[in-house]
Amino acid sequence: MYPDYFADKPVECLLGTGIKPEHINDDALGRCLDKLYEHGVSNLYQDLAEKVILHLGLPCQSVHAEATFHYPCSTKTG
Repeated sequence: MYPDYFADKPVECLLGTGIKPEHINDDALGRCLDKLYEHGVSNLYQDLAEKVILHLGLPCQSVHAEATFHYPCSTKTG
């Protein structure tokens, strides 16, 4: 499925010299997702946001701190 989708896309321009549509398959996607998990998606978003702010020279006068969290155990109410 993935090689067929990327067959008419500028893969080398998007992903790097030497990368061909046939290199983009479910195994490559799995390795990519594993790396994202290891790094932490929240860390990735933070890193990207910082780089965009610096690259564009955007003023950063306030910060939004996320206060939600996941509690994997059951509670008295369910």
